[in-house]
Amino acid sequence: MFIMNNKNDLIQISDKQYNINFVLMILGRIISELGTSIFTFSISLYVLSTTKSAALFTSVLSFSILPNILTNIIGGMVVDCCNKKKLIVGSDLASGAIIFVFLLFFKLYPSNIIIIIIFSMGLSMIQSLFSLTMTSSIANVVKTKQVSKLNSVFTAYGSTISMMGPFLGALVYQNFSMAVIFYINGFSFIISGLLETFIVFYRYNAGEKGEKKNNLIKEYREVFLYLKDTNQVRLLLIINSFLVLVFAPLGAVIVPYVSYNILNVSELQLAVIQGSLAVGALIASLLMTFIPTVNELLKRLYIIIHMQTFGMFLLCLPILFISTDRTKWIVTIFFSGCLVFLGVVGVIRSIPIFAYLQTSVPEQIRGRFFAVQNTSFTFFSFLGMWIYGILLDKILWIYLILASGTASLIVIGFLQLCNREINGVNVEKSEYNP
Repeated sequence: MFIMNNKNDLIQISDKQYNINFVLMILGRIISELGTSIFTFSISLYVLSTTKSAALFTSVLSFSILPNILTNIIGGMVVDCCNKKKLIVGSDLASGAIIFVFLLFFKLYPSNIIIIIIFSMGLSMIQSLFSLTMTSSIANVVKTKQVSKLNSVFTAYGSTISMMGPFLGALVYQNFSMAVIFYINGFSFIISGLLETFIVFYRYNAGEKGEKKNNLIKEYREVFLYLKDTNQVRLLLIINSFLVLVFAPLGAVIVPYVSYNILNVSELQLAVIQGSLAVGALIASLLMTFIPTVNELLKRLYIIIHMQTFGMFLLCLPILFISTDRTKWIVTIFFSGCLVFLGVVGVIRSIPIFAYLQTSVPEQIRGRFFAVQNTSFTFFSFLGMWIYGILLDKILWIYLILASGTASLIVIGFLQLCNREINGVNVEKSEYNP
C-alpha cells in the first residue's frame, strides 16, 4: 500500500503497520468516546433535573456548540499546516486536563449553570479540533476504496458507545456522585491520548513542510472558489447543512426533554430512548461494511432523505398511546423504534457523502474544507437547538415535529426538482488513488 507524501513522494506502508495504526485509532476513540458519552448523558440529566427548563437545557447545549464555529475556522488552517498526530494527541490530553479543572469548580459551585456552560464550551472547542483532525486524516492512512469502510467501522464503534453510554451514564448517575463521572471522563481522555502517541502517521500535511500560510481570508478563499466550481460538493454541503438544522435538535433537545420532563419516563427509560438512535446507526454501519461501493446510494440520496423525514413523522406516534395507556414503557418502545429507524437511515445517508468528500476534496485544502463544513453544521445545529428550545416552552412538541417534517419535504423536494439526481459521483475516484 502506498500513500503520497506530496505530489512527488510516496511512502510505503506495510499491512502490519497499517493494522497497528488501525487498532490504536479504534482503541483511542473507544476509550475517550465512551467516557464522553457517560459524561454527556449524566451532565444533561443533571441540568434537566436542576433547571426543569427546555430553554436553559438548550442554552447549555447550544453554548457548548457555538464556539466550534471559531474553532473550525482557525482549526482548518491549523490542520492543513501542522502535525496531525501532535494535534490528535494534544487535543485528548488537553481535554483530560479541562475535565479535572471543571471538577474543581463543580465541587465549589454545583448548581451554577454558567460554570457548566463555560467548561462545556472549552471542552467542546478542543474536541472540535480533535474531530476535524481525525476526519482530515482518514484518507491519508487507508486506500481510497477503503475510506467508506473505515468510516463505517468508526460509525459502528461510535454507535455502540452512544448506545452503551446512556445506560452506563444512568447507572453511574443513580449510584455514584458526579465526581466519579468526572474522573471517568478525565482519565479516558488521558489514556486515549497516551495510546495515540504510538500511532505512526505516514504522510506529512500539505503545508507542514511547505510555504507559510497567508491570512485567514486568503486561505479560505481557495476553499470557497473550489465550492463555487464543484456543483456536486456544493449541493451535498447544502443538503447536509439543512438536515442538521432539522434533525440535530431531535435527539439533542426534543426527545430527551419530552421524554423526561413531559412524559416523565425514568432515567433508565430515557437511557433506552437515547441509546436507540445509536442502535440504528450501529445496524446501518455494520451493513455498510458489506457494501462494495456506495455510489449507488449517493444517486438515491433524495429517496433516503424522504425516508428520514418519514421517520420524523413516526415520532408523533407515542402521543396516540398517552390518552389510552399510561404505561411509560409503551412510550419508550415507540420512541425507541422511531429513533432506531432514523439512526439506520441517517447513517446510510451520511457515510456515502462523507466518503465522497474525503476522497474528492484535494489534500491541500481538505482540512479547511472540513472546517467550513463543520462550521456550517455547528451554526445550523446551534440555530436549530435555540429555535426548538424556545418553542418547546411555548407550543406543543408534536407541532414542532410536524412542522419540521413538512419543511424538510418542501426544501428537499425543491432541491430535487432543481437537481434531479446526484450525477457523476464516484467515491473510488479521487485526487490520488493508492
